[in-house]
Amino acid sequence: MAENNLINTLKFCEDISNKSFDIEKNDMVNAICLIKTFKEKYEEEKRKIPYHLNLIDELRANENAHSRILVKLLSYEIYGKFPILNSFVDYLAKKYDNFTFAKEIKSPELAPEKHRIDVFIREKDYAIIIENKIHYAEDQEEQIINYIERARELKINEKNIFVIYLSNQGGSPNEKSFPEEEKKKFENRYLEISYRYDIIPWLENHVLPNCRLKEEFLISAIQQYIDHLQGMFNLRKIEKDMNEKLINELEEKLDLKNNYVEDIEIISKKIKDVDLVKDYLHRLMDRMQIKAFKHWEEKIRTDFGSGNANYKIKIAVDKPDGDPKIGLFFDYNKLKFFVYIGIYKDKPYYAIGDYFLPEKKVREPVSNFLKDILNDFEGFDYYRDYGYTYTTYEDVYKKFKNKVNEVLRLMSDDLKNK
Repeated sequence: MAENNLINTLKFCEDISNKSFDIEKNDMVNAICLIKTFKEKYEEEKRKIPYHLNLIDELRANENAHSRILVKLLSYEIYGKFPILNSFVDYLAKKYDNFTFAKEIKSPELAPEKHRIDVFIREKDYAIIIENKIHYAEDQEEQIINYIERARELKINEKNIFVIYLSNQGGSPNEKSFPEEEKKKFENRYLEISYRYDIIPWLENHVLPNCRLKEEFLISAIQQYIDHLQGMFNLRKIEKDMNEKLINELEEKLDLKNNYVEDIEIISKKIKDVDLVKDYLHRLMDRMQIKAFKHWEEKIRTDFGSGNANYKIKIAVDKPDGDPKIGLFFDYNKLKFFVYIGIYKDKPYYAIGDYFLPEKKVREPVSNFLKDILNDFEGFDYYRDYGYTYTTYEDVYKKFKNKVNEVLRLMSDDLKNK
């Protein structure tokens, strides 16, 4: 009798499990259908938007470009004053109670990527460090700590060092970049802001209205930049009607009941369904990326399978999770570096860095040797890469191969000159 009860219980549990799986599968199918129909409607409405041209959109500004734009704006000087920089720190101090900047701005030195810091502003008695994460670049180990140390090396008292973490729509540096115990030491000298909720309203409501009419190029540049940032977050005025229609389309497709309690529950359920689809899509992406790495490994072995008495090439394959990478080690004349393909947040890139090297990093000799082929990279990372460029899955191997061949030519020319 007890045995029969156990069998019946197990069968009941199995039936429930199968039904739950069927329900989950149906929810996923319905979510995929909703995404498909919504995307079709989105493309239809997008085509109705009047022709729009933004030069920054077309140039595909990366992190470094945004840092340069910000520095250029903050550097605006008239009659020995820096009104845009003053406006920036005043805006932040008034908006955030936990940020106090009581320094007088007299003759600041502003630079993008100075001392490897995205935006560095300083005078003899203060320094402002702005870490720019508009495109979600990964936080490096002790990144902000090291930036603060660089300011100290310039004889800036730590009590006069200000740190601003500028992200896309809000976020914090991870613990390895800026540990919580270090962050607490900065009290009202550390702030987390975003392009979405701080830079756009500041430019739109405080900077643009106060530009002098005859400064048409400055006005034009600010308008273009505001428009570019608004485009990143679907905030352009020309998209307002489209956004309203798409929200109405969703309301209709979800068959909402005109009862906020029920409707919120329906929407919450659908968000979970879409998130479930996203989770499985990410798993599928992982599978495809493993295939990509295997393909790249085969091509590397075919194209660069043998070394040379004057240098060593090793193929290195990291597990395709986190920040996967594959490429070639170079050990030439005591210079060690890694030319590789990587993927970060599902975006492929090619780079020259010093991953996997057991020896302590000695960057300057490598940078000097490679300087002629680093200029066309779109960015660099003080702690990781001498240069990197994001590209497409279609083009990444070709561009990686070209960069390897540039390195080989450099070594060949160097040997000829000895």
